[in-house]
Amino acid sequence: MLEEDIEKLEAVTERSASDEARLADLKSELDKIIKKKEEYVEEHPEQRRLVFRHRKQPNDGDKLEEEPILQKRNVFNKHGLPRHPERSIYYDPIMNPFGVAPPGMPYMERRELDPPP
Repeated sequence: MLEEDIEKLEAVTERSASDEARLADLKSELDKIIKKKEEYVEEHPEQRRLVFRHRKQPNDGDKLEEEPILQKRNVFNKHGLPRHPERSIYYDPIMNPFGVAPPGMPYMERRELDPPP
């Protein structure tokens, strides 16, 4: 939003004094925001993808180097039960046919090489 306003003001060939002042204010505000984001990312490097989102901009065929988008596995259905209960390490055909983890335990799945019980 700030970038768009700055681009619009810079595109105008003849600017008034108020436009110059507004442009300076917007640039200083954008610099403050970017500085705060960089400080946050230094403390939390794992959040870089969320703080600095890449925008696709057509630039003479230049391709921006983007981070790969991690696909989230949809393990649970809309009712909170595992989609494939037989993959759960807690699965038992009689005692736990839904493969739900006990209270306080994380849900975990078997490796593909492990046979079901």
